[in-house]
Amino acid sequence: MSEAETTSPATSLVPTRIPEGEPPESYTELGKDYPVALVAGGLAMGLLAGALLPRGVGRRVARGAIAAAAIAGDISRKYGGQVINVAGEAGRDSRELGIRFARDVVNFVAGLRR
Repeated sequence: MSEAETTSPATSLVPTRIPEGEPPESYTELGKDYPVALVAGGLAMGLLAGALLPRGVGRRVARGAIAAAAIAGDISRKYGGQVINVAGEAGRDSRELGIRFARDVVNFVAGLRR
């Protein structure tokens, strides 16, 4: 028998990547190295928290989160409208200034040609 035939299937699996060198210095680097573990840990913590909280508390928290999201959405819509209006006015003003500047340049160049 050859060596390839005696190799068990378990050894033919791709080995897990083990980072070489120094351990990560921050949690951000650790999360970049292990993104699947980060998501799985977050899901596990959420399930654990959900199992430990009584049902009434979870519903109240959910209602509060929905209300906070609605308030944040309303505020962002109002401020977004104000930003759009200010940007539109600034665009009109800069357009008018650009037109005036272009006219002055054309008049100056026309005066040089005479």
